[in-house]
Amino acid sequence: MRLLSALMITLAMAVSAHASTRVALVIGNGGYEKLSRLENPTHDAEAVAGMLRANGFDVEEATDLTRADFLDSLEAFQAKASGAELAVVYYAGHGMEVDGKDVLAPVDMELSCETREAKRSVPLSALFEAADGAQSKVVLLDACRSDPFPSCPKRGTEDSGFRGLTRVNSSGSTLIASATLSGSVAADGKPGQHSPFTQALLARFENGKTVPFRDLLDQVAEDVRVATDGVQIPEVTSRGGAPKICLAGENCDGAQAEPLTRVVMNVPATKVVPQTDHSVGSSFRDCSDCPEMVVLPAGSFKLGSPATEVGRDASEGPQVDETIAKPFAVSKTEITFDAFETCRMEGGCPGETPKDAGWGRGNRPVIYVDHADAEAYAAWLTASTGHRYRLLTEAEWEYAARGGTTTPYPTGTGLPKSAANVDFSQSGDVTLASAYLGKTSEVGAYPPNPFGLQDMTGNVAEWVADCWSPDHAGAPADGTSRGGDCTRRVVKGGAWYFEPAAARSAARASYPSDKRLNVIGFRVAREIETTGEVIAPAPVPAAVAVPPVKPAAKPGKLPKASDKNVVEKLVDGLPSVPTPKVPRVLRDLFN
Repeated sequence: MRLLSALMITLAMAVSAHASTRVALVIGNGGYEKLSRLENPTHDAEAVAGMLRANGFDVEEATDLTRADFLDSLEAFQAKASGAELAVVYYAGHGMEVDGKDVLAPVDMELSCETREAKRSVPLSALFEAADGAQSKVVLLDACRSDPFPSCPKRGTEDSGFRGLTRVNSSGSTLIASATLSGSVAADGKPGQHSPFTQALLARFENGKTVPFRDLLDQVAEDVRVATDGVQIPEVTSRGGAPKICLAGENCDGAQAEPLTRVVMNVPATKVVPQTDHSVGSSFRDCSDCPEMVVLPAGSFKLGSPATEVGRDASEGPQVDETIAKPFAVSKTEITFDAFETCRMEGGCPGETPKDAGWGRGNRPVIYVDHADAEAYAAWLTASTGHRYRLLTEAEWEYAARGGTTTPYPTGTGLPKSAANVDFSQSGDVTLASAYLGKTSEVGAYPPNPFGLQDMTGNVAEWVADCWSPDHAGAPADGTSRGGDCTRRVVKGGAWYFEPAAARSAARASYPSDKRLNVIGFRVAREIETTGEVIAPAPVPAAVAVPPVKPAAKPGKLPKASDKNVVEKLVDGLPSVPTPKVPRVLRDLFN
């Protein structure tokens, strides 16, 4: 994928008499040393150069240029373009906006994530300047392919310093055709083929050599929009009029002055959500740093537990017949430290830096996050991808955890030691007295449930969207979230610290929404759009306010959920939902 794939054509007419030459400079950079390598730019450049040569252009072609070579090529071409009838400059490779400046990337460019500095970059304006001496100039920019920042956050935000190229302005009579809206994402094409925009450009050049550039680019833009199912929404504008000029150089058909500004499609300024075809049971990622999502089917189930279930608490009743009306996607595992850290680096998760209790970070589930932290992460994913991410509702969570089962655990009436990270030493089975890991495990370490989700049972308990209600009486039957005491939120799934009974599918607990503990993390849900539609996303959510953090309890021994009275004191009020009372040694939750 490209952070931005933009083809910009600038056509500037001088007032002097036409010269007799047509020249072109074609550059393709793909063999990057410090950025992600690209497969197609050199291939695209060769094809464009061949097309221009076949139509009478004197072409200078160069690939994989260092900054010094890049500047030398531009300087040499500026001399050649001086006085030419038409100068065409084509560039394929990485390009980006860095702290408000549009730059192109030579193969030796380096990027500093900390200082927001692009070392050995080439200003985008240099491409326009290289063709300034010609009576007419055309600059083709097919830039920002794939992810140029393999060691930095993968998506830019207003505060990140790294974004796709902005809309480029140019003086004189200017024609601009953008392959996609500024900051959007476009396909780079399969290795050995062409990018969607270059593919469409070559096809239209081959069959429309006498079509004025303005009309041809409108056609290219529409070709790309159709070929990408609306993922790339092209835009074409002109400033100062578009004169009669085409690839053939003469006998152009139907040339006429254009209005000051014209847009191919009347589209909103926000990113457009592509149509989806994620089928039930499939998994996908919306971006390289996004969580892996699994699509769950629509269905019905009974929320809560029957009165006969071992370990049941009264808060799990009465059972409610729930219907999940349409498929939705759920993150395959709990959100990890790595995933959450990317959100923090990009400014989307502004709360406290989560502690790791000394167990390590990386692929372990993020802990010491409160409910607002979890909501902020989901809001950031929404803003970054254009798809609606959110926390699961309690009903959705239990539906996902059960995976179509009706037993206390997805594994049946009991929970094998090999199935989850919980405190089996508190199970009452003397053979499991030493079966206590005492910390989180990396996500995905245990087998998936019938829906293909991992760690729904144990590891860390998970925040869900619902406010706390003391039982299921009056719960909505459509799987939506429920109000109640919103100073406390529902958590589900049990954790490494709690006994197996706390990890039953129906088990539920509540904690103050601003509480950060090493037994609570979260996962996210994503809406699945209707196949075949292109839907504008909801407005980007405002930053989620992080509630002030109450003074932490002094380090000490915090009991399990069943030691109700002590838990109430440490979490300021209402108790966690109790689980069966079993003897235990108090352990420290605040490592």
